[in-house]
This record gives sequence, C-alpha cells and structure tokens, in this order.
Amino acid sequence: MGPDMDPKEAAFAAIDAKFQTAGQDCLAANRILVHESIHDEFVEHFSERMLALTLGNGLQSEIDLGPLIHRQAVEKAAAIVDDAISKGATMIGGDQSQAPGENFFMPAMLTGVTPQMKVWREENFAPVAGITAYSTDDEVIEMANDTEYGLAAYIYTHDIRRIWKLMRALEYGMVSVNSVKMTGPPVPFGGVKQSGLGREGGATGIDEYLETKYYCLGALGSVSGS
Repeated sequence: MGPDMDPKEAAFAAIDAKFQTAGQDCLAANRILVHESIHDEFVEHFSERMLALTLGNGLQSEIDLGPLIHRQAVEKAAAIVDDAISKGATMIGGDQSQAPGENFFMPAMLTGVTPQMKVWREENFAPVAGITAYSTDDEVIEMANDTEYGLAAYIYTHDIRRIWKLMRALEYGMVSVNSVKMTGPPVPFGGVKQSGLGREGGATGIDEYLETKYYCLGALGSVSGS
C-alpha cells in the first residue's frame, strides 16, 4: 500500500485481497505491507471493516465468511496467531469464543508483524491478516521478496513511476495493480520459486500441452544429388 493511497480505500482493498474464501485461496494476501505514513489510519479502517464481517453458512447471501476446510486448519490458524503474539505482534479481533462452529475461525488482524513470525513465513490459508509498516520503495521490495513463495502480489498506488518500479522488481509470477481480480481464461496463471513452474491459461498455457521437436541439419550441400 503506497503512501499516496487513501487509507480507507487501501484498507477495503486489502480486506478483499485477504478474506476471499475466508483466506483459503492461493491468491489471498498473506502479508500486507503498508507505508508508515498511512499505517495507523489503514489499521483503523481495516479493523472496522474486518470486525463487521459476518460468519456463517456461505450459501446465505448476507454471509461474508464461511468455515475453514477442517478442524486442523483452525488449529493451524490459531498456532500462527499464538506464535505472532508471543513474538510481539498485537492482535485485533480473533475472539474465537464468538465462532459459530468448530470449523470457523474468527478473522484476526496482527500488527507489528516481523520476519521472525510464522505469519510472515507461512501461507496461512485462514482469515488471519499480518500487517507490517515500511518506509521506502526499496525497503518494501526487499520485504515483499523475502519469501520462498512467489505466486501473486498486489500493488496499490497511483504513482505510475512507483508502479513500474515495483512490477519489475517483485519476484512473483503475477502482479496485480489496484485490483484484486487478476485471473481468467486469458491469464497465464502460475508462480516462481516454490510457487511452481510453468503456466496454465492463456496462450502461454498451451505450451504445457505441446511437445517441442528440434531439428539440427548440417552439411546439406554435400548430400548426393544436391
């Protein structure tokens, strides 16, 4: 989240990026990096919107978040939160006594997240948002690339020079600018590093279904009858 972003706009975009399918999505944002100049207002708007989310049966139109896939996913989310708090993070939300069922996890926001915490290193696949402040573009690039994964990254800024700098420097297979929606049939879906090899979808995806044949032709001029 760049320094030129409106904190409320940035927070609501981050809510969408983090809590799609209750965080159980390979494209869900795991680490949310926010410029220090808008950090406090961002946290305020994010927490307000997060705490208003409704959990329950996802087949009902008024429900925002459904359950996690199984109980082990809930236990993993709790362990990630506990680890962060034990290492100095502050939690907003996350009152699991309010969960509507054993496979539900009440959304939680962790501020003051550092690279020593599991929430920084692991893909949590749960409604757990880790927030970290940064100072400069170079710093946020280094922080964003400090992971073994590299599927998708989201950039929120209206500064075209910053957009191009970040797009080129981020080590991710897909980078979306000012939009949570980045997939579809024409899109070459895939990541780098431990997020996989190759692409599916789009013209690039066709390559995965082709066999390349290589021809090496030499000394054609000396062939009899030429």
